[in-house]
Amino acid sequence: MSIKQRRELKVMVDKNIIRQKDLTKAVNDAKCKPLETTDVRELGSSMTKTYLKDITKAAEDGKKGYAGDFFVVVILRVENAFRNVVRRMSIARQTCPTPDYDQSVWMYNKNKDSLEFLWCIPSKRMCIDLIENMNISDVEHIQLIRNILDFRDGTLFEKAQILNKEDVLIGNALIEVQDGQ
Repeated sequence: MSIKQRRELKVMVDKNIIRQKDLTKAVNDAKCKPLETTDVRELGSSMTKTYLKDITKAAEDGKKGYAGDFFVVVILRVENAFRNVVRRMSIARQTCPTPDYDQSVWMYNKNKDSLEFLWCIPSKRMCIDLIENMNISDVEHIQLIRNILDFRDGTLFEKAQILNKEDVLIGNALIEVQDGQ
């Protein structure tokens, strides 16, 4: 290795160390700051602005990438480094995902050129709260509570298996899924 190459390598390493120190400092500063409380409606309103745009973009990507039907999945994740940062990822995939917390799923039907909502499952904490208070929940939460109950009893898992054309075990009966069912 020439002297020039060693110097360039040292400069690159030094720059990476500086970037890492800056990131570490930013993370530590953010952790020290008190969490700002945000009204749920305010958070929902700000997230809705780009939500449909992200789903539409994922559907357009799926149309280009898949020949037939496909699924659009939206996953919410809280950043570990920044506790008050929520990241939303919208992706197209060929198979129906296994139902999970912080997940919304749509199915794109190529023949109808339509996107059909399948389910939304909120965070584990929210699921617990909604189930504990389902008798006093607002009417607007009824479908969400149904999704949570279907998630909890395995109905959504069976639905995902059927959509993926997998064999499904219901009770003691093995149901073979055929095309067109």
